[in-house]
Amino acid sequence: MIRFQNQNKIAIFALTIHFSLFTMLYLKLLPLVLLLSACRWTADTPAPEEVIAQDSLQTKGMRTVTDSEESISFQLLPEPTIHDNILLYQISVSYIDSKGEVYVAPSDFYEIDSLDLPIREMQKRLSQGKKIQQYIILDDKYKKRIFEKTNYAPSDTIFVYNYSKNILKKYPITNLRTVAYINISNENKIDIKNCKIGFELAYDPYDISEEESRIYWEAYAYIGKENPFVENQMKPMTWVKIDKEKFPLPYTIIHEEYYWDNTYRYEDQEVICYLRDFCINKYEIFNNKRYLVVLDAKTKRIIKTAFWEENELLELDSPYDRDDLSFAVSIGRLLKNRPITICGLNYRYFQCLPIVFLDQQYSDLDNFCDKWN
Repeated sequence: MIRFQNQNKIAIFALTIHFSLFTMLYLKLLPLVLLLSACRWTADTPAPEEVIAQDSLQTKGMRTVTDSEESISFQLLPEPTIHDNILLYQISVSYIDSKGEVYVAPSDFYEIDSLDLPIREMQKRLSQGKKIQQYIILDDKYKKRIFEKTNYAPSDTIFVYNYSKNILKKYPITNLRTVAYINISNENKIDIKNCKIGFELAYDPYDISEEESRIYWEAYAYIGKENPFVENQMKPMTWVKIDKEKFPLPYTIIHEEYYWDNTYRYEDQEVICYLRDFCINKYEIFNNKRYLVVLDAKTKRIIKTAFWEENELLELDSPYDRDDLSFAVSIGRLLKNRPITICGLNYRYFQCLPIVFLDQQYSDLDNFCDKWN
């Protein structure tokens, strides 16, 4: 009995020692356990600095939105309150009858009627089975019609700015020819609604070099008294691919066929930009979607949100590995007295490039695509 009791005492004593050692070890490891627990992030939870950004923002003002197909739910800041009325043009570069023409067409923004073109004479020639020139020079009376139908004046200047090459050109309207592109329908009739009237910037009876044409293809044009462009302030954006978990705002994929595509991040001294792309499958077209969130680099506050859906006119190009470098995504100050801008992020067919202002108060400038778009 005594031997049995001593064995119990030894066992109890050993158990006490093991328990004490376990308690000491647990207390020492407790801070590490707590730290590891705090570092666990779910798939929809952003990285630490983005969480701070959300906390510093008045998130009560954000709204949950669902896209047009009710396939993705996401968060946006309030609707913009400033709608910029500046009118920018994409420059037309055409090659008709082995000739090269470059012109800006104010008629993209007004309706052409029979008084704007010598329609009767041209239609008569077509009715007789004769050919007409599709690129014609107009006399001064038609030039006056442009001024009557717009707010422009003969003393205005056309400012052409290529932001990627930092090339600014100025064309006083008084020195420019008035020209028109004549659209002929399949019925061999003049389609007046799809004709274009404008001011000729360059003409070559043989051809315009590819280098020169690129200057115009990649440029914006403005007609007025003063140059609205800020020179040498745009720079290419170097995007990097990141894990989708680092996107700073939550979203929910509702449509079971949609999936995550790439997530991108860009950072400079002023802003941090995130892109989240969604696809349905590689065979579907006009169904991709893109979610943009922009943070102030210093305060980490969210200053811009946007969501785009592809359609027959809008294409979401990859900002990361683009084959067509002529429309590289650029960031900076493009227009005077306006917020930081992203150009080339999205692409409208026929070379219409929307401008994205990185300020939620400003609506994006995508209204300068021509009448055909």
